Amino acid sequence: MGAAGRRRLLMAGGSTTYATWNASDKSTNVSLSGSDLIATATSGSPTSWWKNVRSDLAITGKTYFEITGSSLVGGKGFAFGIANDTDPINDFWLADTGVDGFMMYNSDGDCYYQNGVVKNMASFTTVTIGIAVNVDDHLLYYRDSGGWRGSDPSTPSGGIDISALSGQNIHAGVSLEKATNVATLNAGASAFAYSVPSGYKSGIYT
Repeated sequence: MGAAGRRRLLMAGGSTTYATWNASDKSTNVSLSGSDLIATATSGSPTSWWKNVRSDLAITGKTYFEITGSSLVGGKGFAFGIANDTDPINDFWLADTGVDGFMMYNSDGDCYYQNGVVKNMASFTTVTIGIAVNVDDHLLYYRDSGGWRGSDPSTPSGGIDISALSGQNIHAGVSLEKATNVATLNAGASAFAYSVPSGYKSGIYT
């Protein structure tokens, strides 16, 4: 990825590189803009596929980031969550089969993991989603404007079990269903919509 595709901020003692959507790890029908932070689904063949993209940097330790969905039309709009780096990018949607990730749909809160729906959660009241991933304890949490769905990630309990992903490289990921669907990644280079949970680092970065 070129220098324009990464967000770098000068910090005390050096610079920090924040994650973006990966221009080399996306479906053909995904267009990136805004320094590769904005992913837009486009029309064209193959129309049967969802349009997928992963972040360039992997998630480590305890990490918080946000994804905002917009221009959502038709169907379920978009799925968001995490995916490993081996799930084929032109798969039906990321994390649809096998032990390859965890995706949640914005419209009905279905959680897909290991080729099945493991939990049904209430529909979201907003399209800005906060995601907290605890790689060390193999847990995932997410929230919208109504607060955390389930347990608070500040304590290593509750949450969604992602232990089957242990030892794999985990990335932020989205799957866009319809042309014009948009997903914006905030990996910490900009202010978050919600507060970062205690004990978590603010974004995906190196």
